[in-house]
Amino acid sequence: MPTEDHHGDALLETARLELARAHRGVIAMDASEVRRGVEIALAALRDVPNQGIAASKLTKALEDLDAGSLAEMDALIEEVRTALE
Repeated sequence: MPTEDHHGDALLETARLELARAHRGVIAMDASEVRRGVEIALAALRDVPNQGIAASKLTKALEDLDAGSLAEMDALIEEVRTALE
């Protein structure tokens, strides 16, 4: 496996793990865990080719978190999390 592919796979796995953290944070109603998980996942996805839509959704999820639109935020996180599985 070329190094770039391995790096991309590692970044996707980071995004998956951090979105799982964010999902657990939503369930526990822990905004700091949600923010941390989404921010780390977003940083990882920004470096993976063809993940622009997922990154855009996570950016919107952070905006929704800041605005208090928790249902919308949760739906976006779940969309991206499901797509990465």
